[in-house]
Amino acid sequence: MELSDEDAIKLARAHLRRYKLLPKNSRVQKVSRLHVAAAGPDRIIEDHRVIDVAVCFQPIIRGVPVDGPGSKVMVYLDHEGKLTCLDHISRRIGRVYRKVIQLHPPEHALQGASRMWEKRGLVGEVEIGEVRFCYYELGRNAEQRYLQPAYFVLATLIGPDKRIRTGDIYVTPAAVNNVGWVTPPPPRRIVQKPRPRTERQ
Repeated sequence: MELSDEDAIKLARAHLRRYKLLPKNSRVQKVSRLHVAAAGPDRIIEDHRVIDVAVCFQPIIRGVPVDGPGSKVMVYLDHEGKLTCLDHISRRIGRVYRKVIQLHPPEHALQGASRMWEKRGLVGEVEIGEVRFCYYELGRNAEQRYLQPAYFVLATLIGPDKRIRTGDIYVTPAAVNNVGWVTPPPPRRIVQKPRPRTERQ
């Protein structure tokens, strides 16, 4: 049996309601499938089937989508629609800590991203794919105290010789009166002292 997108979404929502994990407001971001197949000596594909369906929900808070590695609620179903896994980071959202008085324009995020890429060097060109306004939630291995409005820049960095293309992101607070960084600053590089050279006997 192969589940349609609509059936998979209905089953996923039912499982989330059962475990009280369905966000109050959310939207379906994508439905994906895991395909398997076998091929014989003649290289003809046989026994092609879908063994897993994943439904990704994106929470929405006060009309603003929640983005980032910790924001998604993933429901995995087998080919019969039975639940196999729930992937969800549970962070409790408390009261409003500080009201936003004004937002930076999206160009503010692009300027910050440009400065970061200039410092990094070895970047010939930058292709901006999208600038999203969102709440940004960190992943499971990061501590996060505030959920605040942010600009999420998706870009492709192109090397000086135009042969190497690398995907990159830049996240910055969107509020003028923000509460600090959205993503933690990178750790400082520790420069090791050169080891004393010993002469061979």
